[in-house]
Amino acid sequence: MADASFKNGKKHNPDGTVCTIVKIKETLSSNGNTKYTTTLWSDNTYSCNCPGWAMHKRGGERKCKHTKASAACNGADMVTPGSQHNANLAAARSPLTPPPPRRVAIR
Repeated sequence: MADASFKNGKKHNPDGTVCTIVKIKETLSSNGNTKYTTTLWSDNTYSCNCPGWAMHKRGGERKCKHTKASAACNGADMVTPGSQHNANLAAARSPLTPPPPRRVAIR
């Protein structure tokens, strides 16, 4: 079975249906250098732009820790694109700040 393709902010399924974005969630990577976006689509499926989702094994359902977390709470941790809540989150996180440096014991 072929995978969906993504063009111009829409998801194009192999059966010809076109899905729109319902909700999104932005998450910083564990090292704090990259921002990943998890998307809930109008066909009630999730996608993410992290390497774990992008490099999935063929034949299985595409998923990563970000999509699993959002699906586990039915998208309650996500926001509608362009909402004031989303704008506030973006403003609070901009510019991206890296995590604090690790403490190293000096001997």
